[in-house]
Amino acid sequence: MTLDRVRHVFLLLLIALSFYISYNIWVPREEGELTSTLQATNQMPAALIERKRLHVYAPAQYILHTDHPEKLPRKQMSEIFETLMTSVTITELSQSEQFSREEFLMLNEADEEHYLEMIFYTELPIGLFDGRFDNLPSDFANKFFTRLSINLDNPTTLYFYNSYNEEVYRGELDTSKLTEISQLIDTENIGGTPVFPQLIKQDMVYLPEEAQKIAQFDYVMERLPNSLFVSSFFPDTSTVDVRVNNYETRYIDLTTEIRINQVTDILTYLNQLPDLDELTNVERFNNSFYQLSNLENWVEPILLDKYNPDNNILTYRRYIDEYPIFDQQGRKSYVEIGVLEEGLSHLQIPLQITQTPISLDGSKDETLISGREVLDEIESRSTYELSDIEGIQVGLDWTESKESNRVIHFTPKWYVKIDGQWLTLTDLTAESPGDDNYEF
Repeated sequence: MTLDRVRHVFLLLLIALSFYISYNIWVPREEGELTSTLQATNQMPAALIERKRLHVYAPAQYILHTDHPEKLPRKQMSEIFETLMTSVTITELSQSEQFSREEFLMLNEADEEHYLEMIFYTELPIGLFDGRFDNLPSDFANKFFTRLSINLDNPTTLYFYNSYNEEVYRGELDTSKLTEISQLIDTENIGGTPVFPQLIKQDMVYLPEEAQKIAQFDYVMERLPNSLFVSSFFPDTSTVDVRVNNYETRYIDLTTEIRINQVTDILTYLNQLPDLDELTNVERFNNSFYQLSNLENWVEPILLDKYNPDNNILTYRRYIDEYPIFDQQGRKSYVEIGVLEEGLSHLQIPLQITQTPISLDGSKDETLISGREVLDEIESRSTYELSDIEGIQVGLDWTESKESNRVIHFTPKWYVKIDGQWLTLTDLTAESPGDDNYEF
């Protein structure tokens, strides 16, 4: 028996075991059992894991500013962020003032000072952390920020900075109630990656000085059953119209529709609720997190990635280890949630989740070029200027295995954001860019 055949048989055994475990966990029902299932409960689907708001509304990057700035690993720093945001007390928040991105960078890089900069990938309302304020006025609570910064040596001020409109709010800290923050970060135990700052369109990014070796991740995936969601959204089956074609199943009543694409395994939910335009930003974000906690079964981290004020939809991106996931085949890497005063109005959620990490022969670390080489590639081989770039980061490309569509390879690549879409650096610099672009 050849090595390839042994590998193929082993992979099939893993998939068979995954099916068996999935059956015992979910016990999926046939469509003919829909009526009894729908009548059994009117509860929202329960998630497999418990989520913390401070883990979802958390920074995507942590930059320690010393003599040379370092990017700290997000996985370890998320616990430190939670400790920080449950121990500080903000006694007063200043009025906003204009503060350019260059000025904010100079603040963090002050000589003989050590600042911790925490970077979010979208705007968040200050009021999400209202429990840390002695008294937070409502007009301040709904103001947005994209970055936090604090002086680790003299932690008297927490800066709330919005890099989009270049405004800063200064939160004065009650140091008598504050644990020595600098002791939370032991640079000897938390290895950092040397980085350098780069101004781009309406923002600033930190890129690695050197090339990086990053592991490829391989997983057996689980496809959640339709009934898990359908039974929750339609507790009364008397008015439900089920329509099925070759690629899609639709469940429709007078005000609600669920579409499940059987090819991409994407569920879309729409509910015709009145928009009274009375939700505050803080209420919308909190209600959205509640829906995510009840609906999303992704076991690995998931972080807020985008807020669209035009349609009030929040988007949460799936992660594995340190890295965000991107896919070009059907929006399997993120969840969209829209909430109104009376509840959930919009949902788009992938039904595939990670189940079992596996180690495959042939999987290897990927060596990614340094940040300066990325900039050189953009400037010399693409039609874009750096002032056109909205984001640059390392992400994981979702690719189905040739042996089975239940085995997914997550391969590290450089991604660049242009006009709201993430593209691989390879596609961006190709002479004739193809279809390998990724929905924002």
